[in-house]
Amino acid sequence: LDGTARSDTKDTVRIDMIQRFCDFFLDFSHLIPMVLIIEDLQNSDGYSLDLINALNHSIRTSDSGPGITLILTRRRYGFATGSLRIIDEQIQSNELTEVVLQALTTDEIQRFLTSVFDEVTHRQFLANWLESTTGGNPYFVQELIRSCIRTHVIQREDDSWKLLKSRLSAIR
Repeated sequence: LDGTARSDTKDTVRIDMIQRFCDFFLDFSHLIPMVLIIEDLQNSDGYSLDLINALNHSIRTSDSGPGITLILTRRRYGFATGSLRIIDEQIQSNELTEVVLQALTTDEIQRFLTSVFDEVTHRQFLANWLESTTGGNPYFVQELIRSCIRTHVIQREDDSWKLLKSRLSAIR
């Protein structure tokens, strides 16, 4: 095979794979409603973005209604690069809905800590550390708290939680 024939075959296989992927999820969504979460879209290659675009199109044009909710997350770096422009175009044409999450402030992180722990020692210190470590990203705040509990940096003692500040360096 010459280079053109190989390229055509490769494109045909890629298109077939994308279609099979979309058909699988649409067929499965008839059995049970689904939520697909694809995170950090800015790190996706062109083929992955083509697949996401095709899946979004399949969901929107499905005769059986939306049995799939597609949630995409990305970091905004102030510009759309390469294939991400297609996502921005879909947002502008209302094919996708964008929900921008703002970073949590230290006060909001403290309120979150209260909702999780009720009482925790060194709450202000922990809130400041979480804010500086995560940039206030709500997902990372929650994951760091889970990690602190899992590694016993935050421990339950009687009716309250205790932060072991000396162990925080192990979390980073």
